[in-house]
Amino acid sequence: MISKRKFSNKYRFIVLLLLLAGYNTLAAQPLWSTKQQVGERVVFKDDKVRNKYYYGPGKLFLSTDRDGKPVFQLIAMRYTGTGLAGTKGEKRFTNLLQFSVSMKPVSTAELESLRKELKLPASAQLSPLPIRHLESVIVSGVGRPGADDSGRIRKQTGSQDQGDTAPGVYWTERTFTVPLENHEAQILWDQQVNGRVAISLNYAFYANVLQYDAQDIKITGDSALVENLKGGIGEITQDTVLSSEIVSGDVLNIVVDAEKYPDVFKKIDINENSIPPAYAALEVKCFDFSLDVRPDLAFKSVEIEGTSVTGQPVLVKTKFSQKLPDVTNKFVSFPYALRMDRPLRYRVVEVPYDGDRYQGAWMQIESGANLVDATTPQKENPVDKFCLDIEITPEYMEENAVLEASVHFLFQYEGRERTQTLSLSQAEGVWFKNICVIYDKEKPLRYFITKKYKDGRTGKGFIRGMPKDGYVLISN
Repeated sequence: MISKRKFSNKYRFIVLLLLLAGYNTLAAQPLWSTKQQVGERVVFKDDKVRNKYYYGPGKLFLSTDRDGKPVFQLIAMRYTGTGLAGTKGEKRFTNLLQFSVSMKPVSTAELESLRKELKLPASAQLSPLPIRHLESVIVSGVGRPGADDSGRIRKQTGSQDQGDTAPGVYWTERTFTVPLENHEAQILWDQQVNGRVAISLNYAFYANVLQYDAQDIKITGDSALVENLKGGIGEITQDTVLSSEIVSGDVLNIVVDAEKYPDVFKKIDINENSIPPAYAALEVKCFDFSLDVRPDLAFKSVEIEGTSVTGQPVLVKTKFSQKLPDVTNKFVSFPYALRMDRPLRYRVVEVPYDGDRYQGAWMQIESGANLVDATTPQKENPVDKFCLDIEITPEYMEENAVLEASVHFLFQYEGRERTQTLSLSQAEGVWFKNICVIYDKEKPLRYFITKKYKDGRTGKGFIRGMPKDGYVLISN
């Protein structure tokens, strides 16, 4: 369906044919406006396929092994420096929280219940909703009201993304490996001493859905025109927007009995004679896109390399992008055990919208550190973004016989002088516009105004510096 349109003559018939040729038929997709809650599941209808439905993910629960033991570990590793290494007396710590969660599977009985509630015919298709990604936060401990949160853990466990172009998957189990700072780990160790560890996992599932409001097509005109167009109406598809939306979420309370399962809590002292391999995990942060400090970049990739127990390099990657600006931290874990006596290193790869990708130098990660900050340092950030609001009043244009006023934006980007122009005219009937540019910070922004008058004259104003408030009222 598309917005209401009227066609009253042969010229509009030609326009409609062009529209029919230009629309793309979308693949089958869940439609956001059809969302409904049925029992514990959210359900969507498909946009194109009749009698096709998608059911959302089930609730999460802590995974257990075949003996009923929770798949959960809290590990604290301490390294004491040595005289040989020149670090005598230093103590460094690495703390890891690792646990697995499973999704409640859909049973045959639940599927039958969904069909009954939705009043679906036997031929209807009921499929799992492809999950785009999972956002989650762990919370534990008790903060003091009106004071700091030193007694509480609140840590984002990262965005477990399927990729920018992935259609989505329906998974059944996920493992979280989360590095903890010393005070965060201490909160859990204090709970362990008291016999129980309690953690809340706040989570939300995202899926790709179609956003639009269906509307009917109305065609008017002579009978021959209407008859000719009837056959093409079914081929028209809505100009839609595919977006990633929260489809469901909940809180999972994780309680582990420390007295019953004491071996899930481990403290390891590492010395110069015994450095066991470990599955390293790090937190990676990047605020370039959430703070809009690098508008020139499409995405930024962080590569982390370690050494496996066989001596071979092991590489893991994670990515931050303009498409998901709110994702500022991710947790990266290595799939293989690494030699902890060998340093880890990382590098940042920047991919701009135009131009060649930039691959940074390898940087060594300090021993015991579990954080990589990939945010561009402000002193090294070569570009910035500036937005300007332009306004003119219709009274001013009428009184001064102005047909069109234009603001010419002068700036430098990637070492080249550039110009962008924004025009306001009586014919267009728009009196306010906005323009944003990315520019090299080392060169100042400037602008000038030109005008066209009803009597054919033209005028050009002086070149001026950009106003700090980002607003220009054309009034003289």
